Amino acid sequence: MTKVPAFHKASGRAWGTKRAKSQWIGSPTFQYHNHHDRHSWRWPEHPANVDTALTTSGLPSARIPEPCEGVIRISLSARIHPEETAAIVPRARFSIDLEVSTPATTWLIAPSQVEAVRRAFRDVLGQLRSLIPQCERLHLFYAGPPPGAIVIGQEMNPRMNPRIVLYEYARSATPRYRAVLTIPTSPEIRESH
Repeated sequence: MTKVPAFHKASGRAWGTKRAKSQWIGSPTFQYHNHHDRHSWRWPEHPANVDTALTTSGLPSARIPEPCEGVIRISLSARIHPEETAAIVPRARFSIDLEVSTPATTWLIAPSQVEAVRRAFRDVLGQLRSLIPQCERLHLFYAGPPPGAIVIGQEMNPRMNPRIVLYEYARSATPRYRAVLTIPTSPEIRESH
């Protein structure tokens, strides 16, 4: 009988089954997006005006040596407002915004934008490892399409980054965000080996 790796839904990666239970398998994934206005799952062949610019703000200007927590807001299809996340994570030592100039549900039109999201998030995590080596937890708020969520999840390495708490948005709820998943789900994943 062949063992099949279990798919880790939140990160878009597969967990290994032969060795340690926390082994990552970096299989390539291909992202598709439902273009509602065109009623299609296919990427446009020659999209016009592809905006791959993402801005990052709120990174600490100096190193923070003590343990702390922080917030990352990623605004692609809608703007995530700081006051909404501050109410949920009041002790955050820093809040980082990674966003496009005009968030909209129609922003994503090309695979190059998905890769731009991946690179920007990877860069933020790398800078946080240097600036805040004792960061204990990141609270991630994401407003964007599924392909962006998948590549963000692929960049979450539990051996290199702090625990990451993911939040789900519900317009009719108070507060509008609630924690739904923490990666890694158990502390021994980061501490093993």
